[in-house]
Amino acid sequence: MRTVLLLLLLTVSGWAGAQVPGNWELRVRASDFTFGDRIPSRFSDSSDVADYLGKWQERELESARWEASVDSLYHSGPRQLTAVLHRGPAYRWSSL
Repeated sequence: MRTVLLLLLLTVSGWAGAQVPGNWELRVRASDFTFGDRIPSRFSDSSDVADYLGKWQERELESARWEASVDSLYHSGPRQLTAVLHRGPAYRWSSL
């Protein structure tokens, strides 16, 4: 009986936590560079995290990077995501 009550309590608290907006955290691990962007302290849901990372990738590619990618995105805790990022070198025009 105690096990059933504990499982029910954990399930209900998980549902309640999923409905609270602005409660997702993002951690970043950069594989080959120092990540200097200021990360928002909280995101409303995991899709906001994905949008933020997509915009980061677009900014990096537009700023003359050969490559920029989110190599991994995984749950690292309750309502916490960790992104492993990669950014290649910047290119320079030598001449046209």
